[in-house]
Amino acid sequence: AKGDDDEVHVEDVNDAGVATEGVVSAADDVVPIADAEPSYSSPTPPTPPPQPSQDQPSTSQDARLPMDLLQNLMDTCTTLIRRFEHLELDKIAQALEITKLKSRVKKLEKRNKLKVLKLRRLKRVGSAQRIDTSDDTVMDDVSK
Repeated sequence: AKGDDDEVHVEDVNDAGVATEGVVSAADDVVPIADAEPSYSSPTPPTPPPQPSQDQPSTSQDARLPMDLLQNLMDTCTTLIRRFEHLELDKIAQALEITKLKSRVKKLEKRNKLKVLKLRRLKRVGSAQRIDTSDDTVMDDVSK
């Protein structure tokens, strides 16, 4: 069963659905909330709000704190958006560089393959010439 302290009455909730009675404080660990369906029980006399303790900030500081927090969140969001945009640009630049490097690798592999083929051809021609020259020297030796 709910106690009277936990109930939020229709009179205590404004048009936006926010409880207006009581002071919200981190020291209290109690946050007044509006039920999805407000209670229509007989109105009870409102209890006086608790006296502010010395560790609670004044109302001007209360108003400034959410604005400072909001500004901090906005700055953080802006920073993260910029980082994201830079990362996107870096990703595009890296993809372009990878494409260029792949085409360079293909070009170098093609050159290397041609050099290997030329070397094989030279070896064949060189060994064929050696065979021819060795045959000539053998004939010369036999003729002596």
